[in-house]
Amino acid sequence: MENSEKNYKLLFDSINGKKLDFMYENIIKTNEDLSAFIKDNNIKETYETDLAIFSLFFSQTLKEKNDYLIQSLYEKILSDRVYINGISIDVNNTFHMNELTIDTKNGKISLIPLSSAIPSLKEKFPELDTLDRANKCFSGSRKLSLGISNENDLVTGIVYGYTDKSEYLHSWVEVKLFDKEYVIDYTMNAIINKDGYYNFRHAKEIQRINNKDMINDMDEYQEELNAIYAHSAFYNVFRDEIINDLSKKKISK
Repeated sequence: MENSEKNYKLLFDSINGKKLDFMYENIIKTNEDLSAFIKDNNIKETYETDLAIFSLFFSQTLKEKNDYLIQSLYEKILSDRVYINGISIDVNNTFHMNELTIDTKNGKISLIPLSSAIPSLKEKFPELDTLDRANKCFSGSRKLSLGISNENDLVTGIVYGYTDKSEYLHSWVEVKLFDKEYVIDYTMNAIINKDGYYNFRHAKEIQRINNKDMINDMDEYQEELNAIYAHSAFYNVFRDEIINDLSKKKISK
């Protein structure tokens, strides 16, 4: 990992991305021409349908659903006939339950609500199927990674909003089950096939931490890491640098 890719300001300053998405959404709502906005901001790609898929998945996994919003999102997604081939309900043989599948030109994206697939997690994470899970990707994903018995990785990287200039730092969990790779997204309460997740979120990995390494880190440096955890994303992004530094200090004592 090159240091430039872990530039603190670039990673943790999402103001520009939020501003661009806010402006983009307002232009859509007013039916104005987007061409000038796209040109002025040097935007190469837009992800309206992918963001609608994100919103649909987020809405579908809430205990209290907004049926009107969900229906409007279905309609928006299906209206993109160039990108979307169709939407179906299929049976997932790994979890033995139904999954929502969106077939795109880049491949299929399949969703299973996490709290439905593993009901016991609701006891550990009562906010999973509520709006309270939002904006807790760093702490939620870290705790979720440690709370799952299967070996898994806590992954932190960049995901995108409406455009390729709307960057957001985000954490998720990756796990392999019966030779199939899945992403578990805490803030979406979702289990999604890995290829599909990376496609519609345009995810770019920055840091990957195995859950066994996290357990070892806590056994070795619990006091120091408890203080670092208070700063939400620091460990998720800079784990290797933090542990290397703590190890050097331990040796020097």
